[in-house]
This record gives sequence, C-alpha cells and structure tokens, in this order.
Amino acid sequence: MSARSSSAAPARTRRLASRTIQQVQVAASPRVSLLPPELAVRAASRTAHRRLVFAVVGVIVVTAVGVSVSFALTADAQRALDTARLETTSLIAQQKKYTEASDLEAQVASVTQARRYGTSTEIDWAAYLAQVTATLPAGSVLLEASVSAPAPWEAGAVAAGPLRGDPAATLKLRVSSASAADISTWVRSLEALPGYADSSLDERSFDDDSSAGSSLDDAAPTYVAGITLNITPAARANRFAEN
Repeated sequence: MSARSSSAAPARTRRLASRTIQQVQVAASPRVSLLPPELAVRAASRTAHRRLVFAVVGVIVVTAVGVSVSFALTADAQRALDTARLETTSLIAQQKKYTEASDLEAQVASVTQARRYGTSTEIDWAAYLAQVTATLPAGSVLLEASVSAPAPWEAGAVAAGPLRGDPAATLKLRVSSASAADISTWVRSLEALPGYADSSLDERSFDDDSSAGSSLDDAAPTYVAGITLNITPAARANRFAEN
C-alpha cells in the first residue's frame, strides 16, 4: 500500500505541473516596449487632440446648422411680415379710395337733397303764363301778371275761405278786352288750366275812349278786369322730385 501511494503521488504531481504549464502557455504572451515613454505620451496626446478637434468641429457644425435654421425661420418670418405689410397698405389704399367715394357720394346726396328741397315749390311761370295767354279771347290782351308763391322754408298761403284749399301760389292778372262778356267767359275757361284751385274777378272797369275826347266816335270801348287765380301744387314743375 505504501509503495502504491508513493508511486501515485509523483504521477499526480506531474499532471498538475503539466496543466499549470499549459495554462501558462494559453495566457497572453509578455510584451516589452522598447520605445521611450515620451512617445507613448505624445501618441496619447495626439489621440486626445484629434478627439478634441472632432468635438470642436461637431460643435461648429451643430452651431452652423442651428444658425442656418434660425436664419431661414427669420427670413420666412420677415417675408410673412412684408407680405402682411403690403396687404395692410393695399387695404388702407382701398379703404381710402372707398372713403373718398363714400364722401363724394354723401356730398352728391346732400347737393341733390338741397336742390330737391330748393325747387320743391317751383312753378314754370313762363310756360304757365303762356297757357293763360292761350285762353284769352280774340282781341284780349294780358296787361299785367304778378306772382305770389312762398319759398320752401316759408309758410304756405292760407285759403281765402273755409271751402277752399290752401293754394301753392297765387297769380294776379289784369286783362283788357273789348267785351265784358268775353272777360266772364274767359274767367270760366281758366278752370281748364293745370293746378287750377279757384279764381275771382276782383276788379272790372270800363274805359270809353270816346268819352275821353277821342275824335273817333265809333272807337270800341275797352274793359279792364283784375282776376286772382289760386293754383294748387299740381302745377309745380317737380323737376328734381324723387321718382
């Protein structure tokens, strides 16, 4: 037993030694740097320098991209602001144009209203007197005509009686005729005039030329009559009245 034990021990020891040698052989082989330490420090410094340069370049690139984006956004905002200003200027110009047109329209409306008011009581007296003259009998002459018509801002005329309407104007006429009957007939014919309200024969006189010492014994006498003719608003011209 002892001999076996003593012979087995060296064999075990040899196996352990062999495994240890194999493990040592598997491990990394030892290296020896024959370069000076300054070269290693310089290489490490260059590596750090490269990394620093890359970092600075990266910062510069990121900053440049940020600045470019900021400039682009600023340019877009400026273009939008310029566009808004142009639109505002255009709107102000259009508003000014429309304001001028509106002011002009208001002035035209004011002038039109004033003209309409100023001519609201207007009667074309030349045309009306021509119609009166056309109603005269043959041989009769219109000696005188006077008009009484209130202005638009004045109170209107008051009717002479309760059964008469308020006249828009009053026309006083003096007519000479060879016959009193002609004058009476003529007064009745005045009812056909436009805007006739009423009329009255205020004066009638007889002028005999022979009694005044005329040498012509057969001279025809002359009758002179004064007539008041009241006219309604229907005789107004209404040149600028609203349709």
